Amino acid sequence: MSSSNNENELTTTRFTDRLRDESEPFWTQATTHRFTRQLADGTLPDEVFIRYLIQDYHYVDCLAQAVGFAVALAPDMATRRPLAGFLSVLTNAENDFFLKSFARLGVDEATWRNTPPSPVTQAISEAIVGGASGHAGSGQYPEAMTVLLCSEWVYQAWAEPVADAQPPQPQYREWIELHATAEFIGFVEWLREETDRACEGLDAERQEALVALFRKVTELEAAFFEDAFGS
Repeated sequence: MSSSNNENELTTTRFTDRLRDESEPFWTQATTHRFTRQLADGTLPDEVFIRYLIQDYHYVDCLAQAVGFAVALAPDMATRRPLAGFLSVLTNAENDFFLKSFARLGVDEATWRNTPPSPVTQAISEAIVGGASGHAGSGQYPEAMTVLLCSEWVYQAWAEPVADAQPPQPQYREWIELHATAEFIGFVEWLREETDRACEGLDAERQEALVALFRKVTELEAAFFEDAFGS
């Protein structure tokens, strides 16, 4: 390959590729975790999925807050629109999934409302909300996009390869489907493009901080799946 082609490859490397690549080994741990493998083949125990759902409902509530901060920090209406659409999905279709799954699995409202966040859930929620809010209105949009990208890209990355899985549990199939639709895949690609754009031209120190933030959230995503299995 000629040196000019090598130079072209270097100049077209996406910042989001760097975010993913420098989050290893946690990226691979999160996107190939035994939780997702067992979810796809139907061998995940109900009690593990219940524990995961209860904690993830806490997490999704914080994620909705983070998306709200991103909407506020977005530079224009065209950018706010996809984020607002995703917020609508979280507070409608995804919220309905949780409530329906709790009912299917016999989890009463008192249990899912009153079970406190685990330390791992608390840590990832603080990382997501803290990264997104930062100093709201003070140029924290790149941070907001970085944490949202990590949160959603991890899910698309594990769900898309098992999109055709048919576990016998309907709630397992639905959870995979929610994260493997063409709409969701397209939204994650938009997040990548917008994160690339938002981080373009930032100084090296700021970019290094964003890489560290993405890596931290990725590590917590892997820990979150493991936490569902209990001690």
